[in-house]
Amino acid sequence: MNTENKIMRRIQWGAGYVMAFSLLLAVFFTSFQIAVYGDMDWFRRTYEKYEVLNDLDMTMDDVMYVTHELMDYLIDRRDDLVVYTTIGGETKDFFGERERFHMAKVKDLFLGGLQLRTIGLVLFAISFIFILVTNADYKKILPKTFWISLGITAVASVIMGVIVYFNFEEAFLIFHEFFFEDECWVFNPRYSYMIRMLPEGLFNDMALRVLGIFGIFIALLLAMSIIMNRNFKKMDASKNAGEVAQ
Repeated sequence: MNTENKIMRRIQWGAGYVMAFSLLLAVFFTSFQIAVYGDMDWFRRTYEKYEVLNDLDMTMDDVMYVTHELMDYLIDRRDDLVVYTTIGGETKDFFGERERFHMAKVKDLFLGGLQLRTIGLVLFAISFIFILVTNADYKKILPKTFWISLGITAVASVIMGVIVYFNFEEAFLIFHEFFFEDECWVFNPRYSYMIRMLPEGLFNDMALRVLGIFGIFIALLLAMSIIMNRNFKKMDASKNAGEVAQ
């Protein structure tokens, strides 16, 4: 094998890893979107679990209305976060200026994640096409790069799950200190309706929910890669048998 062929072979294998990790990136953010938007009744059940109505003096219907409006804002279906609802028998704006400032930053993160998903899908498509048009040994590249990428991702997900389960408070703090400045995310429950509606336990449960959905996707992708590898072997066996017969 000459030097040019070796270089091309390495590029092809690199494209395989880019394809695999790009797909996993897209799947992760899809898992996040499913966890947040796939079952709005999850919020209702979680509110009941943490008894948030006791701290809000609101009906569940009003809390769910605020939740729907907040979710619409985060996914850019509404421009502002001015949401009037009934609190303690009075009509009030649920979010204050400090909450709106913070949630605007959260919205940027959320939409940024969706953009990363799009980028991941584009990289996946480009890498896949490159592998095909350069006549790469896709029967070896595709299964192996997926297995290695899935293995690395699975280990990272398990580690993250353990951290979230056993020390979520510290992980939650580090996340906010990294992405947000000037402690704009620190709220006083005495004055903030939002922090009463969204206790830390809810975010803990949501993080585990995202990782759980992502884990299901990883398992499905692993099963698909195994089936794909078996089909490739059958294709090779049939080809070899045909060549022998001739």
